[in-house]
Amino acid sequence: MSKTSLKDLVEKELPAELIEYVPNRFDVVGDIAIVSIPPALRNYSEMIATKIVSMRSSIQTVLNKVSRVKGDHRVSDFEILLGDSTVTTHGEFKHRYRLDL
Repeated sequence: MSKTSLKDLVEKELPAELIEYVPNRFDVVGDIAIVSIPPALRNYSEMIATKIVSMRSSIQTVLNKVSRVKGDHRVSDFEILLGDSTVTTHGEFKHRYRLDL
């Protein structure tokens, strides 16, 4: 069974010259996906977010990381592409964490 990549899902909806800019990966924290969409794809960001949700039905919100990690607390800035909540519960090693990204 082969996995479908994000590039596979968007290639029919993007001009061929933009396919190379599609991110190869995204992170998931709880029910939030975090992706870095380059400026060349800004006009397609909502469509890309929709495709990410179609890949994993548990995702409720898609965030675009718009800055590098910064400051003493090492935080990034995000833009909401899809969904409305940046609060999620993330489970790891039998522990559950409630986070506001």
